[in-house]
Amino acid sequence: KTAPDESITVLATYDINGCKVVDSVRVRVDSLPLLDIFPQPDKAIYCPGDTIYLLSQVYEPASFPDMTQQWEPFGGQLTPLENWNMVITATVTNTFRRITFNKGCRDTAEVFIPVGVPPTISANAAPSAICPGETAQLNVTVNPDQAVEWEDPTAALSCTECKNPVASPLQTSTYSVSTPDADCPSNAAVTVTVLPLPALDLTDKTICRGDSAVLNNIPTNPADTYTWTVAPPGDPASISNPNIPVPTVNPATTTTYNVVAQGQCSNQGQITVTVNSATIDAGADQTTCFGNPVTLNAATTGTPGTIVWQPGPGNGPSITVNPTATTTYTAVLTFQPNCTLTDDVLVTVLPGISLSPIAADPIQ
Repeated sequence: KTAPDESITVLATYDINGCKVVDSVRVRVDSLPLLDIFPQPDKAIYCPGDTIYLLSQVYEPASFPDMTQQWEPFGGQLTPLENWNMVITATVTNTFRRITFNKGCRDTAEVFIPVGVPPTISANAAPSAICPGETAQLNVTVNPDQAVEWEDPTAALSCTECKNPVASPLQTSTYSVSTPDADCPSNAAVTVTVLPLPALDLTDKTICRGDSAVLNNIPTNPADTYTWTVAPPGDPASISNPNIPVPTVNPATTTTYNVVAQGQCSNQGQITVTVNSATIDAGADQTTCFGNPVTLNAATTGTPGTIVWQPGPGNGPSITVNPTATTTYTAVLTFQPNCTLTDDVLVTVLPGISLSPIAADPIQ
């Protein structure tokens, strides 16, 4: 009986009655490299979806030309079962085994991969769609029950470590919630949609008396409804159509218009249309003698503005002119918003007296 550490040839000699018989047998000793398997990265527990490398010490292929190996099949294996090393995606806890053969040698190496079970988590919002200024109740359910943590980058949640925060978003927002204390944290998300208000441009306007103004002159949703009313003591007849989103108004005096717009959400407000008006009086017509200057005076009431005389030059309520012929002067009053009024005054110029030369006879 022999147990060699390496391949040897064993000789057997028999001596019978002076006759010697010799025979031999070749004993081949096969071997295997170090088979230990170690995972990379090495963690106490893995989570589903982790990529893990199951590695063994590198060996010299020339020293083991006939060696083969086979991994036991299991879900999540990413490389062929005949490879020396294996890459896996963690699914559930399992002991991975690799059987190695080298002619007469066979051995099995194994490595235990513990995979945690993430908690089940779900989140919802009630209601899931709100109007600006409203709130939504968020709720999260975790199994098994444990602590949760919300992400709140805009500080719109009433709390971040509770299971039922109140959300007050200014715009559509998605809130993520996780289980930070779990071996394998779970995540869920819930979206709160902030519905749009019906479009309203509540910019006050100023017009000249007799002109009109277009209210809410912006794009609107055809599905939204609008109702316009006149605040007392305004004239309801000054609205072209009180049930359209962009009405035209023609108030005689400054008037405030109220509007209520209804769509998925409700919006309301008011617009004041200021009516600027004025009067100008260039004064009575005047008559003057040729060469005599005349002072013209214009009186105004209502909205203040600037006065320009035509023909000029001359600005302001009072100018002095010295026409050489009868002339009509126009006082032009300009005031906001680009309003214009005029009044004329006629200056009649009387012709001068012409004297013929006087001849004098000398005294005799």
